[in-house]
Amino acid sequence: MENQKPAGENKSQFPSAFSLFGSSLTIITKNIETFLALILGPLALLVVGMLFGLVSDLSPDNQILQAVVSFIVFVMVIATGVLYCMVSPALVVTQLRGAFGTKIEPREAIRVGLPFFWRLLGLGILLSIVFLVSLVLLVVPFFFTYKRYILAPYYLVHYNLGITDAMRKSAEDAKRFSSPVWGLVGVTFLIEIIPFANGILSILYSCAPAARFKEIVEARGEDAHKSTDPVAPTS
Repeated sequence: MENQKPAGENKSQFPSAFSLFGSSLTIITKNIETFLALILGPLALLVVGMLFGLVSDLSPDNQILQAVVSFIVFVMVIATGVLYCMVSPALVVTQLRGAFGTKIEPREAIRVGLPFFWRLLGLGILLSIVFLVSLVLLVVPFFFTYKRYILAPYYLVHYNLGITDAMRKSAEDAKRFSSPVWGLVGVTFLIEIIPFANGILSILYSCAPAARFKEIVEARGEDAHKSTDPVAPTS
């Protein structure tokens, strides 16, 4: 059963899930320039689109201007979404690098992350369907499903796996290291129900899954620098 402690789990190896706030902040500050570049890049396009929208407000009776500006804003919104999808793998790569204590430049993060684009996109779509179905069935199955696959993107990138293999490996370790993963899930959802401060807390805790993944890798007795990880540095 899920609530039983699986063989091989050593709770002493894992700090409290609340302590991951510190680990997450360390990962963020380690590559703060890269995170900002990857996140603000897509947002810049959206801001430009909003500025064009303000221009149209200056001449509300000019239908040609309104049509042109509306088209430009539409293109900017689509471009923002596409660019965000393209940098999403780079964000996973940057989180992993930070979790294992190394820096990475934005260009390198994008280069390393791009080969994982389609697999991470497919994983995201599949997990969205799985989570939606489990939520429709009942709230409780959703929590168990979320716990099984919360770390799947990191398995996909770290071990260079396919979608189903990443989900399987995530589920296996979520069972083996049940308590530490439950702690991560619990704090994640606790943050969501805290009024007013949940936005800031979500940012501060955003890299906690990567930190917990790194702890699991170490608990399994693996050396990240000698794994199949195409992200981890070789020195």
